[in-house]
Amino acid sequence: MRIHHPLLLWFALACGCSGASSSTAVAERPPSADMKKLLAKCTSCHKSGPLDLSVYSRSELRKKLEAVRAGKTKHPTDMSTLSDEQLDEIAAHLAAKR
Repeated sequence: MRIHHPLLLWFALACGCSGASSSTAVAERPPSADMKKLLAKCTSCHKSGPLDLSVYSRSELRKKLEAVRAGKTKHPTDMSTLSDEQLDEIAAHLAAKR
């Protein structure tokens, strides 16, 4: 959905009707069995200390995950095959833990 008028844009954002993908819906639905395994792997290292991910917002986590997937950030787990949807789901679930 494209909104051109500033007042309509403000109203759409205020109502949560921006037309963007529903990241809150991702965080609200339970993760699949495969995603639970992946999230467990993430949180086994990233739950506290200098590797704690709970300090980041969903969008910040998404950017970090994209960098790991692209090979720009070193990471022991190969994430190069994860889809955009999987990165969205990981970021949403990790951000929901904040």
